[in-house]
Amino acid sequence: MPPSARRPFSWQRHGDHLVLTGAIDETARLAELVAEAVDGKLALDLGGITFINSIGVREWVRLQAGAAEAKIQLELRRVAEVLIHQLNIVPAARGASTVTSFFASYLCEYCDDQHPSLIDIESHRAELARMQPPPMRCPSCTKAMAFCDPAELYFSFLSGTSPLS
Repeated sequence: MPPSARRPFSWQRHGDHLVLTGAIDETARLAELVAEAVDGKLALDLGGITFINSIGVREWVRLQAGAAEAKIQLELRRVAEVLIHQLNIVPAARGASTVTSFFASYLCEYCDDQHPSLIDIESHRAELARMQPPPMRCPSCTKAMAFCDPAELYFSFLSGTSPLS
């Protein structure tokens, strides 16, 4: 994606959480979000994050470190796939965050469409503990879909392991 096509990073407060959107890159000052914590907690909805580059990963790690230093509990909701890949590759990107839900791609072989599906960790605890993708149905035709990635690699962030180790 060319830099000019990236949506700039922004955030808004929605009730008990912040909704982050756009690109996490050299313009995102994520560490400043620690000041938005309420009662020692900061919940982030990350479903609108569309891109992250190496400088963005640095800023993400700074957010994790700043939250830990301030003793802020970070809850990550609706984590976008681009961030899941970073959580898997860069252990410091996980910090002490708690992921409650995340997106993963599934393919409907009948429709030949790929769909990002939201996986709730509590609802799918049994499958995820076995590093297996939860079953998902195509939103168009309702047939069973296939998980797009190697599950043991995609879900490694849940166990604190890295696919590179």
